[in-house]
Amino acid sequence: MHAHADLASNKTIAGLYFLRSDVDRSLPVLPGNALTDFRFHKASIRTAADGSVFRLKVAQIPDEIAGAEVVIKTVPGGEDEISPPFHTVEEREQILKYAPFGLSVDRSGQRLKVAEVERNEGQWEERMVRVQMADWEYLKRIIPSEARLVRATQVMPIDYRWRIGRMERL
Repeated sequence: MHAHADLASNKTIAGLYFLRSDVDRSLPVLPGNALTDFRFHKASIRTAADGSVFRLKVAQIPDEIAGAEVVIKTVPGGEDEISPPFHTVEEREQILKYAPFGLSVDRSGQRLKVAEVERNEGQWEERMVRVQMADWEYLKRIIPSEARLVRATQVMPIDYRWRIGRMERL
């Protein structure tokens, strides 16, 4: 989820707040959750591509809040579509531009934990895609009627690594 935080230094930082990270292997779950706030969960993940249509299904795991299904048309689309809370394409793109930070708050609520992505910005390439269907069962349980998709992109493969451990006062 896109988020921002106001720091004690009167600066604002934007990034991603990880609601859940589903993975199809057990290995990254324990160390990933011990070292980060990315909220790793083991899940059954299936993908399928048929021409320009891509399908992703994350299977529900008993007793877990999980489950997602998305169908994307990988041809360009959605560039000019505007939905609340945005009034213009420019406003949407400025606010939702992917900032290379993962954000979470420590247990005291006084400090922001920042995980920073190190990557070559010149290689970053994304393009809008048209989402034909999106259903996130776990979001319905957390945010019953508030969640809605306002922008979707396809990001081309890029080398990156996470740098963790940075703390900022709130």
